[in-house]
Amino acid sequence: MRIKIIVTLFAIIIAAMCICGIAGAQDPDYSLYTDSSELYSIEDIQAAADVIMAEFSTWEGCKLYRLQYAGDARSLNELEIVKATYDESYDECMLFMSAFRSPEKEAMAWAPNEDYCWSWTLVRNNGGEWVLKNWGWAEPNVKSVQYSVYDVIGGAENIQADLNGMEGVKQLNISYTDDNTSAASLDYINSLGRGEFDECAVYEVWFMSPKEAYGAWEADTLYVWTWYLGRSDKGYWETVSYGVG
Repeated sequence: MRIKIIVTLFAIIIAAMCICGIAGAQDPDYSLYTDSSELYSIEDIQAAADVIMAEFSTWEGCKLYRLQYAGDARSLNELEIVKATYDESYDECMLFMSAFRSPEKEAMAWAPNEDYCWSWTLVRNNGGEWVLKNWGWAEPNVKSVQYSVYDVIGGAENIQADLNGMEGVKQLNISYTDDNTSAASLDYINSLGRGEFDECAVYEVWFMSPKEAYGAWEADTLYVWTWYLGRSDKGYWETVSYGVG
């Protein structure tokens, strides 16, 4: 069950000013989201988020929409990458996803007034302090035992086609969740009466709504939806359902 934690950023900004002497010009509040975790406590996740926010608060003019713990499965995948790339001694890793808007004027490598979806990798040893190892462009999670990379990419392309049909919607990121979530959702998609599927793939999709409100869309707003795809006999993926996760 998704737990939404509303965190007051004011104290974090003050702490960042004390440490770095710089504070960014973003909104005073942000929302931290996390699914249930078997690896980390809420306090662990919050401590890691505080490290991210200490960095983000120095990005003057950036506005954070959402910061989200990416879940145990993706964090364990990321730990393998960190060990292979940096140091095999790390024994814990957290992966976060974020969406933010760049400053209204061109700054650093960002285009002005654009929406970005970035990931953040934090590591620690023996339950110590979290260290921000890297951050940057968010990439879809394509590691799966159940499906090949081509299967996972094919599902993402199906979702991209759906988004392209939604006028004014801007795609930020499409991420395969994990094999357990997908397998557990097979009964659900079959209960919808859209067909009898023998495989299911579940994705998390981040996108911005159109600049002007219409229908159920709020104007220029970040949405994070869950996409359910099904297929039979190793055929083509079909979108079965999507909406708020």
